[in-house]
Amino acid sequence: MDAHHNFIGYVTATNCPNVRQQQFDPSNRRVVLDRHNVLRSMLAKGLVEYEGGARLRSGKNIYQLSWDCELERIAQGWADRCAYGHSTREHSKGAGENIYMHYTSGAQHSVGTEIYYSPD
Repeated sequence: MDAHHNFIGYVTATNCPNVRQQQFDPSNRRVVLDRHNVLRSMLAKGLVEYEGGARLRSGKNIYQLSWDCELERIAQGWADRCAYGHSTREHSKGAGENIYMHYTSGAQHSVGTEIYYSPD
C-alpha cells in the first residue's frame, strides 16, 4: 500500500443505532471504481470544466485505479467506529483519505464519487 491510495468504508457499527448495515459487494465495487475511472479519464484528457466553464488542463500520470480489498477492509474497520473524522496514520497505513457523509434510505454508492469530483 502506498500513499497514493484512497479508501472507502461504510459506517455500520452498533454504536450508530440508526444506521443500516451496508457493505460493498462486487457490483458496488464496480460501480464506484468505474465511475472514478471515467472521471479520471476525463481529467486526463482535459475534458473537465471548472467554475465559470473554464476547462482544466489535461493531466499526466492519472492512471486507472484498481480495487484494493485490503484498503476496503481497513476503511471499513475505521468506519465501524462510527466517529466522523480522519483515521490515524498508523491505522490507514499511509493511505490518503477523503471523508464524505451522506444520509440515504438506499444504496447510492456513486453519490460520493460525484461529490468528490464536483467543482463546488
